[in-house]
Amino acid sequence: MCCYLLCPPTPNSITRKMAFHPPRKGKNYTIHLAEDPNEQIDNASKVVIFCQPNASDLGEYLQPCCANIPLMAELFDTDVYAFDYSGYGYSSGKPSEANIYADIRAVYEFVRKSRPDKKIVLLGFSLGTATVSDMAASRPEGLAGVVLVAPFTSGLRLIGDQPEKPTTCTLDRFNTYDKVGRIAVPLLVCHGNQDETIEVEHGLELARRARRAVPPLIIDGANHITIFNGKYMQTFTRIRRFLDEETNQSQESETNTNIRESAQEKVIM
Repeated sequence: MCCYLLCPPTPNSITRKMAFHPPRKGKNYTIHLAEDPNEQIDNASKVVIFCQPNASDLGEYLQPCCANIPLMAELFDTDVYAFDYSGYGYSSGKPSEANIYADIRAVYEFVRKSRPDKKIVLLGFSLGTATVSDMAASRPEGLAGVVLVAPFTSGLRLIGDQPEKPTTCTLDRFNTYDKVGRIAVPLLVCHGNQDETIEVEHGLELARRARRAVPPLIIDGANHITIFNGKYMQTFTRIRRFLDEETNQSQESETNTNIRESAQEKVIM
């Protein structure tokens, strides 16, 4: 206990404490996915890559009792790609910050090669928001938009309850706070104002810092679970509108640093 109190946290310990708690193997499912062109939504101009939260795997998002991946595809009217992080589900490897970033890059490259005619929208929930933000900050070819559901600004800002802290510690991890300003495509934040796991101020701060944020969706009464489990369908209808109406512009040029004032609006539903 004394060591914990007197010694500053190291990057690996920060990562382990706040992020990586893969579900128990006994709770997982073996999933075999085969590409079938007849089941793809070919008339859609975009596809979605979904990055899941902590302590879950693909099995959870295939259950009929929740907002699952097939339901997302139906509601968004587009194909949705999902994957398990390294060390999650039956994916090989070990969970780490570096590995989840490598995972999303591998999936993104696969989708680009297999669906070259489609634009890609990255959708992250909780821990997944750090994953998609890191990917989007690299400005990959074909990216059309980013959706952050219940995001956090960074690991230490979350632990220290300082979502708006202007300086970043070199030991910090999952640093979306500094990355979000490098994202060159439209960005939507969805958050519940009763979220006790990641307070809504984290989402609002990221919306303020984003270069091309659209008006965020802040749902009155939603918490960290109900924001995305189907209880509040406003989340999914707002994402659908974002896909249909707000992701059709090309990436912002490197020299364009204008921040849309609408990103600072609060939308309470």
